Amino acid sequence: MYQKDKINEIYRQIAHIGKQFGVEKIVLFGSRARGTNQEKSDIDLAVYGCEKFFDFQAEVEEKVWTLLRFDMVDMNRESISEELLDEINRDGVILYEKI
Repeated sequence: MYQKDKINEIYRQIAHIGKQFGVEKIVLFGSRARGTNQEKSDIDLAVYGCEKFFDFQAEVEEKVWTLLRFDMVDMNRESISEELLDEINRDGVILYEKI
């Protein structure tokens, strides 16, 4: 099972890359945010205010060493479902927010 310090390092790396890309906010959601994840659960991320979302996504997947899968949502898209928005607002944990 992923140790807490290892997963926290992954979150720090994601936040660092987000800062480099000028991201406004990154929110962890899903089972990892709720604390109900399994060992191999993916890392669900809501990404706000990222002009180069696909470049950011590729950079995270390339630079953050983990066997876990990333599932990222570009929150600037207009087709985000109400259910997903509700889940992110209810369970989300902010990993990074531009000050």
